[in-house]
Amino acid sequence: MDNSDDPRVVSQSKLDILLYVAAMIYDQEYGPHDDDKSKTSGEEETEMEARIFGDKVPRKNRVHRSPSSLKTVTTPWTRVIEQQRSVLQNPNASELDPSSSSCVTQFKKRRHDNDQINTEEIVSRKKLRIVPPLEAKPIQTSPPDWLLRVMRREENAYNPKLISTRKLYKTDLDKIQGRLSVPFKQVKNPDFLTEEETRIIDKQARKLRKEGVSVDLVDPQMKKHALELRKWKMSGNWNYVFVVGWNDVVSANGFQVDDFFPLWSFRSGRSGKLCFALVPPTETSHGGDL
Repeated sequence: MDNSDDPRVVSQSKLDILLYVAAMIYDQEYGPHDDDKSKTSGEEETEMEARIFGDKVPRKNRVHRSPSSLKTVTTPWTRVIEQQRSVLQNPNASELDPSSSSCVTQFKKRRHDNDQINTEEIVSRKKLRIVPPLEAKPIQTSPPDWLLRVMRREENAYNPKLISTRKLYKTDLDKIQGRLSVPFKQVKNPDFLTEEETRIIDKQARKLRKEGVSVDLVDPQMKKHALELRKWKMSGNWNYVFVVGWNDVVSANGFQVDDFFPLWSFRSGRSGKLCFALVPPTETSHGGDL
């Protein structure tokens, strides 16, 4: 009976060709195997050549392999071919042995594991830095009596706004720093600036002008100081900063680290000039203790 049309016979022939090519590639990369040094008989050579190449390849240029030597090749490609041959020889098998999984499947698994590890490393490197809060709880949102007295003294000032309730830190009292900073994120009423004042501060931040906005600040002793309001970007965050005169305020009041002075803004009744005041804690109820 002629089996030339049997699919398994055709596949077997293709696998023999692939095994032969894989053996040639292996010899080119790693040199011939020890078992390849012995020649087979003339009949075996003729049968192998006729089975694979027929009469198209000249005999003098042929390199012959015995079936026993081909079985010793252990390249990844030959392992894949042997696994496929096993499938063809056992068509009724439900599944392959897990230990004989293909190289492609193993490569995909390793790549998936590596991608998962790399993703975990990236997430760990991008953990958000936890910054301790600089702000204390508001002592009161309505203007305290002390501030109202100051505003009356300033020719019936108006429009009081609570700006910040943060404590004083070491950097605020450093004479070399010479500034009081208020982070944008901690400003209670961000609309305390006019459009013109906002434009001036923006231009100064972009180095398009030298001065910021001229303001007055009333300290806890009700003394008025001339300062300048700007905005700086520090550690990736924008801050309002009081400069040009802040060191005089610190020296006149003897501020200490962790002192708590709520910062308020208001407008002068005569000129509408932007003013600020540091309200003394004795005039407010700080957490119900004062």
